[in-house]
Amino acid sequence: MMRQLFTHQLSLDHVPIEDIQLDLNSRDPFVAFLFGIQSILTNNAACKKLRELLKTHNPKVSKHRGRRV
Repeated sequence: MMRQLFTHQLSLDHVPIEDIQLDLNSRDPFVAFLFGIQSILTNNAACKKLRELLKTHNPKVSKHRGRRV
């Protein structure tokens, strides 16, 4: 079974990712991380490349517990 990486269908109570305003003057490193994720998910080519990379990444995981072996 393949995990669903990202759902493009929004619910009524969700804000689109590209409409989220981040404080770019913040010194918090988490804001920079969120900005990077936002820019990847709003760029179709980058999002497609990320999906392909995630499909090839296959760590050894226990199928019963979902944890690393």
